[in-house]
Amino acid sequence: MQYKEINKIMKTLILILIFSIIVVFSQTTPTLLTRFKHQTNQYSTLYDVQPQNVNVPYGTCKYMITIKTSCLSPIHTRDIVGISFGDANGFSLVVWELGDPESRRFEQCMTTIFWIAGPCIDQICKLFLYRNGTDSWIPESVIADDYRNPPITFYYNAYIPNDGFGYGHDFCIYKA
Repeated sequence: MQYKEINKIMKTLILILIFSIIVVFSQTTPTLLTRFKHQTNQYSTLYDVQPQNVNVPYGTCKYMITIKTSCLSPIHTRDIVGISFGDANGFSLVVWELGDPESRRFEQCMTTIFWIAGPCIDQICKLFLYRNGTDSWIPESVIADDYRNPPITFYYNAYIPNDGFGYGHDFCIYKA
């Protein structure tokens, strides 16, 4: 009798343990894991740029865009990098060229901060990068901050094709 009771208790405890593990893992958030690399070339720069093709009807706001170039990117790049970002209402700002390619703004492991002044939009929820050149620049991440909403980070860590299309993320929940 004792053996059967112990066996029943063990089965119950194992079932509770399995259920607990399932509950814990079903509620976790995926995390981006990156391997630490020695970053002797990491520094930041700051630039002011003006948007082009702006189609938003009201106000003027300043946006801080922080672009981190991957340590897997070429050491130097002459690629021309552009950006567009926008909100769920369909408004967007576009900067086709974030400065002179010879400025070395997008070197390996480098973080570059751009201040973009333009019409006010709602919370930034989509961001696309454009690349034109032969050096195969690789962005790691882009942080967009409009100072009215929490900053949003867009992770890339991937090669941006040189085909004229913007590559990025659209996390917008569009209003009907």
